[in-house]
Formats: sequence, structure tokens, C-alpha cells
Amino acid sequence: MLNLVVLLAMTMSTAACDSAPGPAKQAEVAASPVEVAPAKMPPERIVPSFKDDKPYGLKLYAMRPESRFLRAGCQAGDTVIAVDGEAISDAESLRKMMGSLQSGGGAKLTIVRAGVPLPEPLVLQR
Repeated sequence: MLNLVVLLAMTMSTAACDSAPGPAKQAEVAASPVEVAPAKMPPERIVPSFKDDKPYGLKLYAMRPESRFLRAGCQAGDTVIAVDGEAISDAESLRKMMGSLQSGGGAKLTIVRAGVPLPEPLVLQR
């Protein structure tokens, strides 16, 4: 009788293990493809620039091929210090300038490259 109880317990234990997700079933779940929409990357990275501990324009980094700044002739590391003759000291002033470009026309960028101002402004088109 005791052997029958032990045999019955072993059978039930084996059946429970077969229905539970084991390593093989977990591996199947982990190997299934997951679709994630790619994040939209900004066309460039713009950060505040400082000179003598004071705001000094905005520095451009990591420009992608679709960047308007890249098409205007800017290079990674350039600092935009003025737009149409008005000093740029923070991201908000640049956002306002970019908003005005949406309505048409272009903007003349005063650029400092490797510490030296470019002799001619670059034209940023919309």
C-alpha cells in the first residue's frame, strides 16, 4: 500500500512539472521577437556654451544628415553665437529663431569654430 502511495505521489509530481513553464518554455518566450518603435532622434544635439564662466552661444554636436545646421555648413563643435545679428545665449532664444524659420526665409548664423569666428555668416534655411 505504501508503494502505491509513493508511486501515485511521484506521478502527480511529474505531471505538475510537465505543465509548469520550465527552462525550455522560458527560452521559447525569451526568443520571441519584440517589436519596439524606434525613438525619433533629433537632427542635432545643441548644448549651452560658456566662455569665461558666462553664457556664450550654443554648441552643436552629433549632427545627423537631415540637420539644417549641417546643410548650412556647420560642423560638430561649432558654436552659434548670434542669429541675424542677435546674440543667442540659451535654448529658448534658439527655439524662437527656429520657430520664425517655419514661416519662411532663412537666418544668418554667426559661428565660432575652434575658437575663431568664421569671416562670413552661414545661412540656415527652413
